[in-house]
Amino acid sequence: MATFKIFQIYYEENQRASIYKHDSVCGVYNPAPSTYNFEDQYYTFENKIIAERVNASLDSDYVGVWSHKHYEKLNPRSYDGAFSKMKAKEIEMNNFMQWMQNTINKNNFDVLGFHRMYNGYHKIHMIEHADKWHKNFKNALTHLIQKANVSINIQPPYEFVSLMNYQVARTDIYIEYVETVLKPIMNAMQDNEDKQLQEWLFTNADYKGEAFYNRTLQNISGTNHYTLHAFILERLFTLFINKKGLNCINY
Repeated sequence: MATFKIFQIYYEENQRASIYKHDSVCGVYNPAPSTYNFEDQYYTFENKIIAERVNASLDSDYVGVWSHKHYEKLNPRSYDGAFSKMKAKEIEMNNFMQWMQNTINKNNFDVLGFHRMYNGYHKIHMIEHADKWHKNFKNALTHLIQKANVSINIQPPYEFVSLMNYQVARTDIYIEYVETVLKPIMNAMQDNEDKQLQEWLFTNADYKGEAFYNRTLQNISGTNHYTLHAFILERLFTLFINKKGLNCINY
């Protein structure tokens, strides 16, 4: 029977209830800092946890690192309407984890994604779409790829799209991603002498979703807005797996 490990991140105690209740799920409490520190890269959100935790999962066949909002962002249309979210949340969450366990047990895929709805338009326009909504996105991304000397190509089409880090992958594949793409890009983001890069990265991402209060954002990124860091990093996995001939399936 194949095994899996999910690290699920929450930022406030009242978000703990959104962590899946399963032996293979580990809640990771990651509260916002009390003061801003450029070096700690908290503004990369779950990507920092991915860089730290994936390598600690060698005893599992599959691994994933999700935010506490994973269940809320599951689209009921994705899995042929199997989870309509019409039942009590706890029941549906348990049903989903049973589906996860059954799918993992089949052990017949490399990557499991949760964005079937994005595997159309975004296969061609993922970067273009991000650049439209997040000013300076493409400038920063292309500069970082060159600066970090990583072997990914941003040219579409993309074989499989996974966003928000909502994916599960074979542990060896995820570790390769962390070591050859994610960490080098995150390290390149730390070059404070590259003023042009920092200007692009700290552009207001104009994020309209669930947000930290401005005071908390000041402690996270030294600004009163979300920066481009996390929005760039969450798209790297799609670029990493492109053209690798992996068996990718969608929820």
